Amino acid sequence: MPPEPPERLLEFFDPKPQRPLSHTTLKVIDVLLTGDLSRIRSEAVADSLRVSPKTLRRRLGRDGMSYQANLDAVRRHRC
Repeated sequence: MPPEPPERLLEFFDPKPQRPLSHTTLKVIDVLLTGDLSRIRSEAVADSLRVSPKTLRRRLGRDGMSYQANLDAVRRHRC
């Protein structure tokens, strides 16, 4: 199980998640928090999670999110 994201990070999502985040979303956030944001692409994240890019988009969509929304939130959190 990936670690819970920092509570402050959740403030940067628009809108803020209303329910607990899925395992996939938590893993994407973990990869983004530890990776080089200027180089990491959704295809590479999907590959590291051993799913197709389409499956990654679908799973993130179930949480009402997108890869870009996660990336933007992590960028704001890092600033």
